Amino acid sequence: MTPTDGQDESPLRLKPKINNDERRNNIGASFTRQMRDAAALSIVVYLVAWWALSDPFGLQGLWGAMIIYVVARAVALLLFYPPLRRSAGR
Repeated sequence: MTPTDGQDESPLRLKPKINNDERRNNIGASFTRQMRDAAALSIVVYLVAWWALSDPFGLQGLWGAMIIYVVARAVALLLFYPPLRRSAGR
């Protein structure tokens, strides 16, 4: 394989070609502030749930807090999704 046929010298340096439409649809790469805010919001909800549930329910309270965290993460991401979709031009 030579560099003249469009490839790098090393086959380990593969660079995927991403067009603008794919980049716009990739929330994690484009909208990092919203991803950070959703993560911060859901971790606060998790810590409150863990604090409230761990003493009365023990290990089941910890698992309940984890389930609450997953639901809070989904809800937080859904709250950020409509403005992201509008800003992407859809």
